[in-house]
Amino acid sequence: EVRIEAAALERLKARAERQAERVARHELAAPFAGVVSRKLTAPGEWVAPGTAVAELVAMEGLRLDFQAPQAYYPRIDTETPVRVSLETIADSPLPARVTATIPVSDPQARTFTVRVHLARDDVPITPGMSANAVLRLATGREGVVVPRDALIRYPDGRVTVWVAREADGETMVSERQVTTGLTFAGRVEVRSGLEAGARVVTRGNEALTEGQPVRVTGGE
Repeated sequence: EVRIEAAALERLKARAERQAERVARHELAAPFAGVVSRKLTAPGEWVAPGTAVAELVAMEGLRLDFQAPQAYYPRIDTETPVRVSLETIADSPLPARVTATIPVSDPQARTFTVRVHLARDDVPITPGMSANAVLRLATGREGVVVPRDALIRYPDGRVTVWVAREADGETMVSERQVTTGLTFAGRVEVRSGLEAGARVVTRGNEALTEGQPVRVTGGE
């Protein structure tokens, strides 16, 4: 009788081991600490190897991905200064660093992905937040810049500025067609059509006419 009981005990142990092994095969270990954002299967549902059962979102080490126009992408690298603004953060913009540039473009938008990490670890950001990034790009040249409000843009694509100049004791205006370049911090680079030191009109310039006398009320 003792032998029978011992044999039954061994069978039960073997069955328990098989059940434990089966349970272990059905346990999913997350590769990182995070939050389950979406369940893709229901309890009792049969799944095959490789089937996604849930979406897991990491809450630490988050990055921000931005789309950079292809014209600027070649000048962006991990040394490019960048600052990030978030609507939910009162002390924006925040210092950040470019950690990667992804050399795969979006053919529809003609943009490339620039990956950025915030310099501070205490900023409360969560996946899905929107943000704006400002990068300072080296142009490799000196040039003329004007306030954005100085530019007049026409439907045919022309861009002009009104230049104030002295003539016969009066200040009169003359319209100049210009070619623009980079835009940054409310200013626009003028690559041609305007010399350094010229005074441009930034207010009321939409209604000016060639040679019209004006009165200078301020300037930089």
